[in-house]
Amino acid sequence: MLNADRERRVNAAVVRHHANAMAVYGGGEPFAVVFVQAPAVFEGMAEAVAPTAAFDIAHAPEIVMDAPILINDEEWFVAGGLTPDAAGWVTVRLSKGA
Repeated sequence: MLNADRERRVNAAVVRHHANAMAVYGGGEPFAVVFVQAPAVFEGMAEAVAPTAAFDIAHAPEIVMDAPILINDEEWFVAGGLTPDAAGWVTVRLSKGA
């Protein structure tokens, strides 16, 4: 089995077991994501919340910077992390303002 095939299988398992939110991009179909709102730490102090959403890019292949994405019916904007791995898994950084 090729490494990319293994990665796809692992990514599918991650979504099945760890997805904790639903996303909608560009008015398309809802898809499961792993949504994390962790504090961004700088010099040992929490500076801000650094939310991310991880998913298979096939669900939103045309996603671009500053585009709105709904996660659990809350609007976020894409702030980075648009480069998928070899299997198409992407971890998108999010912000509240475009």
